Amino acid sequence: MRKRAIVAAISMLSVSLTGCNIFHRAVNDELHYPGGLAGKVLDDHYIVSARYSKQLQLYRYAMALAVFSRIGTVNVRGGKEGDAFIAQLGDALDELNYSAGHIYPVANVPPCAVTRSGAQPIQNANAGSGSNVVAASGSCLEFASNFESDLPLLEHKLLGVAFAAMPKEQAVALYNKAKALDPLGTGRAFLNLAVHSLVSFHRGAAVHRTNLELLYGLGQDHAANTDVLAAYCALRRPPKPTGNRTDDLCPADVSRIAIPNDVSQSSYGPLENIIRTSCLLVPLDASAEQQAASPEDEPVARRRKTCGAFTFKPKRRLAVLDQPAGGSSGQNGAAQPNGGKP
Repeated sequence: MRKRAIVAAISMLSVSLTGCNIFHRAVNDELHYPGGLAGKVLDDHYIVSARYSKQLQLYRYAMALAVFSRIGTVNVRGGKEGDAFIAQLGDALDELNYSAGHIYPVANVPPCAVTRSGAQPIQNANAGSGSNVVAASGSCLEFASNFESDLPLLEHKLLGVAFAAMPKEQAVALYNKAKALDPLGTGRAFLNLAVHSLVSFHRGAAVHRTNLELLYGLGQDHAANTDVLAAYCALRRPPKPTGNRTDDLCPADVSRIAIPNDVSQSSYGPLENIIRTSCLLVPLDASAEQQAASPEDEPVARRRKTCGAFTFKPKRRLAVLDQPAGGSSGQNGAAQPNGGKP
């Protein structure tokens, strides 16, 4: 009996120490790793690590938003549910643009960094974008160091879109049928959930393949047609002996491509198109067509206008504070240096 108690005590101590070690590592990653614990998990498991680049971190989140937007086209219904999903999609894209404002120029003014001599514009903050970036004269609109502090806000918006895109209605139906002890209904509900989940994965995986090609293109000096397999083979981590059939198709001498830390603003164009297309594919409320007071109020016209406004454009969250009450803060909320004053 005494031996069992000793063994149980040692087991509990071992489990406690293991749990404390995991908790300590999680806290350490949250406090010190680029992007926090979420950034560490993504770097460990996603095909590309972004620990050395804020721009690459943001690009990775934009790719996730594109995937979630396309999954939503499977499970989101029309009417108020579709409008709510598109509103969430727009909020997430806005948050992405706010985060981008910390690391890309806003109104052609580059972000600043704090130095020994004060805040100064960052050189080449918009590398490869082709924009005419000018230095602010004694003024800073945004600071690159604020990027990390705003990441949880972006992650919250992305998780909201991801949850809204999931087959919740089918999952609830399965739960209700199982709770009611209805074998036939439970089987049908399970099959319906499985079909929606499979189609959701199919569409999300298709966008993931596009993301692979985009990441591969970031490491190329010249534009060229690529294929998913070439991108995967060049981006993959060192293969493990797991019998992965895709790895078996990769040439043995293929070299891993290096992804640059600078991501130009124009590289967001394909992701922007995916999000816009997903917005248009969300079902409309057909009954609202007859209630429109004018052609501009028709659901199709409103949807096209809303989806057309989904763009990647870095902007300031605090631009509204730079303008008098009732004033405009400039295009896409981008404030001018010195609050727009001459």
